[in-house]
Amino acid sequence: MSGPLVTVVTPSLNQAEFLEQTILSVLGQDYPHIEYIIVDGGSTDGSVEIIKRYADRIAWWVTEPDAGQSDAINKGLSRSHGDVVTWLCSDDAYTPGAVSESVGYLESHPDADMVYGDVEMIDAAGKPITVITGLPFDMKRVLTEPHRIPQPTMFLRRSAMERVGLLRADLHYMMDLEWWLRMVVSGGRLDYLPGIRARIRLHGGAKTVAARPGFYDDWRMILDWFFSLPDLPDEWRSWRREAYSNVAIYHGRALLDAGRRREAIRELWRGIRLYPMRPRTLLALLMILDGATGLRTWHWATALKRRLQGEEPDLWRQLSA
Repeated sequence: MSGPLVTVVTPSLNQAEFLEQTILSVLGQDYPHIEYIIVDGGSTDGSVEIIKRYADRIAWWVTEPDAGQSDAINKGLSRSHGDVVTWLCSDDAYTPGAVSESVGYLESHPDADMVYGDVEMIDAAGKPITVITGLPFDMKRVLTEPHRIPQPTMFLRRSAMERVGLLRADLHYMMDLEWWLRMVVSGGRLDYLPGIRARIRLHGGAKTVAARPGFYDDWRMILDWFFSLPDLPDEWRSWRREAYSNVAIYHGRALLDAGRRREAIRELWRGIRLYPMRPRTLLALLMILDGATGLRTWHWATALKRRLQGEEPDLWRQLSA
């Protein structure tokens, strides 16, 4: 066999609408050495019948209750044999050549523990919405901002997984972020390779939509763990206030979008108090104004900023409609 074995794990629960597209995007890759594992959480919507149609090309699959997505992924990774491992959720899909490009990069960069790229966001019908561009790994950014490591494009050496262990099963929304931080703290290197190598689907049942506030509980738990580590570099430790402040502000924005104005204002004030003297404070104050009045000043200010920077024109058009 030429080239390392790559294990792709797909966790799934009642995603029959999209599951077959995910499966075909894996089985249709031009890279010949893929071990495909599907861990179904006991679906009742026809997902199992879809899996059975491709069972002869799936290395291992199971359908049984689990303790959540992290547990399902860990179950698959524990059964894996690949020199390179990853997971792809059952409403996402690879672009053609995604695996071969990623493996090629790891083969030519032996010091890299992981490679990731860019993703295209699509709607439930598969229509493109926008491109989420990954960024070179930066410790401060991943601690203090929504991280720009698109997980579906991640390919990781098995040696790195064995060094840091599996995912934390008590994290359900940002378990990937905590995993990557563990790798970097242990001396790992995460490399960004530009190029769209996956599509993520935005729909009403997607976890990023349906359970958005849960991300912030996970984020705080990760920060609690990270800043309690002994012997952190002073520079890393100096980002603590900004990190916790940003969690509160982003959480406040999510609560505001969900119509929970009183809770949103409380979170936003918490963020301002934690780290007041910076431009982001103005945005938080605009959000508080929105929460008190029902206006959309923060959305307009953000859309204008992004328009001036040439980013996200679709957002501007939506707000201007």
